[in-house]
Amino acid sequence: MIATAPLAPDRTALLLIDAQEEHFIPGGPHELPGGRAALWEAAELLAEVRRQGAHVVHVRHVGEDPVFDDFRPGGPGFDFRPEVSPVGHEPVIEKRACGAFDGTLLAERLEDLGIDTVVLAGFTSCGGCTATAREALGRRLRTLAAADATAAEAHGGVPPDDAHDRALTAQRRLGAEVLSAETIKSLLAGHG
Repeated sequence: MIATAPLAPDRTALLLIDAQEEHFIPGGPHELPGGRAALWEAAELLAEVRRQGAHVVHVRHVGEDPVFDDFRPGGPGFDFRPEVSPVGHEPVIEKRACGAFDGTLLAERLEDLGIDTVVLAGFTSCGGCTATAREALGRRLRTLAAADATAAEAHGGVPPDDAHDRALTAQRRLGAEVLSAETIKSLLAGHG
């Protein structure tokens, strides 16, 4: 698919994946070295999506481990970052698996809204974003990944920047359009 096709706001949804405090706790196990810059890009992308009247779906990971606070309701890492928190009637999908579709009603929600295109931003590029890209593409949704509105942590001895690059390469190979947030904003603004 050619990455320059404009995005129709009424058929496009930004999926903000796991933009939760856990990724920003200084020294925490899931702190993302590139997280703050990516969060800023995600917030700017979210603002443009809202301006253009496209849909927004917030996805939150729910951890159920009784010992660790990682993503556990009431724990310090559970809440959304204020820069990208839901407003109004923007839906929140709670997931317990890596991908946003597995075990949730996300597919039904998107179908009810008439969505044929999803834009992925959030955390992490090598976790929830790649898993969600795979699921979305399997559902024949046009899938765009905002490369600079996501970040990775070190993964299996691979440094964060390399893990991020590998995740974006994997998403591209799956069939996602991996673009900058700025490019995605221009595609959305150029719909008419």
